[in-house]
Amino acid sequence: MDSASVERKLGRTLRVLPAVVLALLALSYLVGGFSESAEPSAIKSFSHFLFTVFIAVGPIIFIAVLLLIERLRRATEKNLATHNHKLVYADAFDLPSQEMHGHKIAFITDRPPTFTGLTGDRYTHDTVAQCALNTQHVPPVAGCECGFYAYNDIRRAQHELSINPGAFLIDVDLFGVG
Repeated sequence: MDSASVERKLGRTLRVLPAVVLALLALSYLVGGFSESAEPSAIKSFSHFLFTVFIAVGPIIFIAVLLLIERLRRATEKNLATHNHKLVYADAFDLPSQEMHGHKIAFITDRPPTFTGLTGDRYTHDTVAQCALNTQHVPPVAGCECGFYAYNDIRRAQHELSINPGAFLIDVDLFGVG
């Protein structure tokens, strides 16, 4: 199980959550959980208990899933770092290069039209990556966070697109280390 699949499942669950809450409210209303009678009833008590548990346990489960996602992400990063010792190169031109295809999520802004990525970076259709921290190397370089970020998994890109209304899914060709 990887962090991306857990994140997608959490996103699907959050989309269903309002329907679950409305169903619980409707059920409670239909069985008299909101009646104005002063006498306590088993239905009112159960309804109150159900909502108390839902309000108390729901956020705890949500936080636990977020912590699980972060733990899985760190484990993946650690695994990549320990197994990529061959990617340490002094010169960017010695890096192994491969052609890659990816997907970016971007908004179209400004005049003339410009792409604005989720990180806020702006670029055109033919922009070349440049490192702002070290102008001595050509991105991407192992150990540096320069270069362009793109999704290699179409499902993750589509999930990100679904939570960013107004954005576009762009197919991109990349090169370098992925």
